[in-house]
Order: sequence, then structure tokens, then C-alpha cells
Amino acid sequence: MDIAHVGHVLRAHWKVVSLGLVLCVLAALFVYGRPGWDGKPTMTARTPQEWSASSTLLLTQKGFPAGRANADPNQLSNLAVLYAEIAMSDPVRRLAEAGGKIRGEVTAEPVIYTIGEFSTPVLLPMVKISATAPTAGEALRDSAHVATALQRYVTSGQADAKIRPRDRVVIQTARSGRLPGSEPTLVSGPSKAVPIVIFALLTGLLLMAVFVYDNYRVHASDSSKRETPSPQPEAPRETPRLQPTAAPQERPQREAADAKMRRPRAVLSAESPRPDVRAADVPAVPRRRSK
Repeated sequence: MDIAHVGHVLRAHWKVVSLGLVLCVLAALFVYGRPGWDGKPTMTARTPQEWSASSTLLLTQKGFPAGRANADPNQLSNLAVLYAEIAMSDPVRRLAEAGGKIRGEVTAEPVIYTIGEFSTPVLLPMVKISATAPTAGEALRDSAHVATALQRYVTSGQADAKIRPRDRVVIQTARSGRLPGSEPTLVSGPSKAVPIVIFALLTGLLLMAVFVYDNYRVHASDSSKRETPSPQPEAPRETPRLQPTAAPQERPQREAADAKMRRPRAVLSAESPRPDVRAADVPAVPRRRSK
């Protein structure tokens, strides 16, 4: 690959290359998102983002039973499975949407703790409520609304059933998702690989077209030079030679010879009429007598 030749071609067609690169960038941005104007240029991704946030609730009782040595650890753990299902029920959903419509997807599940790969999982008295939404704020708000709705639902049910306070299940917020380490996380977002591939592909096609055009232009110029005939050099003109001038004494003789050559000669033919010759015009020839 001749780097010098590549640089020469790019410099020769720098206007086309510059315009093509600008169009490639615009095409890649158009594939990535939709341009807009909100007081300033904005770009909205075509593939929406998906954020996840979670809130963890602890099931306990009045007096902090987890600090007692004789407390039954399985009693509240078994209730975690039931409360996870209650969190997905319609009454809790209606209470959660009273503070605002839930836009994303909400799930609830009991917290299962596993120490190692081959260890037995332990069911904890905790319920994890997770929410996914297009923005981090919406995901955090939806999970918090469902967690608060579950607490209100259980508390109102205990009050309606007139359960004694010491026998009631208390739902406390163990993790809200607002503290460092539990912030919303980006699950999926717009991929930047597709715009990069589109930009690389269009740039390659642009450079290929530039080099093909330059190669065609060079070959067309060479062929036109071959077809155009080169001017032939003119042959040198011959200088007429001057005849030597005759001497003065030879001129009369040469003039007489030329006049003799130009004199017309009489030619007798069979068709031409013969002249009328009379006998009187012919001179008599004397006869010789024999002795």
C-alpha cells in the first residue's frame, strides 16, 4: 500500500471526502437517535433505556425478636413468601398507584441467601421489591410506592382484625435504594455498536468510490493521449536548383534549335488529301540513249 499515493488522492478530492464524512456522521447519529430541539439541540435515543431500582423490606415484630436467642427464625421467613405475593396483588397495586401511575414493571420476591455454590440456600425474613422503568427516577419511585403500599395494606389489615400490637408483624424498610451502593442501575440502553458499524461501513464505501473515480480519471486521460495523433514534423522543403546560365555565344544556337523543335511537321496520312500534281509541273527527266 502506497501511503504517498493515498495521501495524494485524498488531497486531490478533499472536498468530496469532507462532505462524505459529514454525511456519514449524520447517518450514524440518525441511526442512534432522533434529533430534536428543546432550547438547544437534543438527541433522543431510539432504543429506550431500562433502569432498575429495588427496595428491601424486613419482617419483624415489636421488641426486635431477631435479638432474642429463643426466637423462632422460620416463622417470619415463611411469611416472607406470603408477603411477596401480597405485594403483587391488586389491592396493593391500587394503593401504590394512588401516589402516581406505575409506568414500569414491578416484581416482589423473598430474599434467599446462599453462602457457597454447594451450600443450602437460606430463606430470610425479607422481601425485595424491584421495579424497572425508562428512567432511574421512575424506577426508584415505583419500587418505593409498592413498598409503602404493602406496609399500609398490612397495617390496615392488622388494625381491622384488632390484632394485639405485640403479635403484629412489623414491616420495616431495610434498603430504600437511595443510599450509595443501592442506587438504580442501568439494565439496558441504546447500543453504540450499530452506529459505529454504520459509520465505518459508509466511510469505507466513500473511500472506495473516491479511489475508483480517481483510477477511472487517470485511465481515461491516458487513453485520450494515446488516441490523439502527435503532430508530424514537416519535411524540409527542397531548394530549387538554378540552371547554369548559358554563355552569350551559345544562346543563338540554342534558340535556333528550340525554334526548330517547335516548328510543326507535315504528316501525310492515308486519309489526308493528296496534292494535285500536274505533269507540266513535273520537270522532264532526260532519257539516256543506248548505244
